[in-house]
Amino acid sequence: MSHCCPAGCSLQPNRGRVKPPETVIRGATGTRASSGKKEQIIDVVMRMAGQQMESRPWQQTMVRKTNNQEEQFNPDKIRRSVQNAGANQQLADEITQQIQGSTHSGMTTTEIDNSVQEVLKQKDMDAYNNWMRWKEQHQSSR
Repeated sequence: MSHCCPAGCSLQPNRGRVKPPETVIRGATGTRASSGKKEQIIDVVMRMAGQQMESRPWQQTMVRKTNNQEEQFNPDKIRRSVQNAGANQQLADEITQQIQGSTHSGMTTTEIDNSVQEVLKQKDMDAYNNWMRWKEQHQSSR
């Protein structure tokens, strides 16, 4: 005789254990995710859901580019640049949130760049050095 709980678990009388229902999580490619990946995927989904629910005042923040044009602040540009410099995703997210929290309308992209630079210098010297090399190459090609 087995008992079924509201969550779908079945009690096996001979063993006295509760067997949880199998949860299948598929990765971006449609393949089954390993148990370590399950937690990562769940964390990402929960983070994305939380971000969608919170207010985003940065969406109205306009920053001034070096060519004097204004554009809407985009935190994804920071995250992508920091990761391209070699920082891991956790550090890229941390820096992005920190910069996002201190950005205000009228701020220049140079000020944002300097802020990112300072945090990278404190937290990841390899990524900082990559950032500075890219910056030197980019400025010399102008």
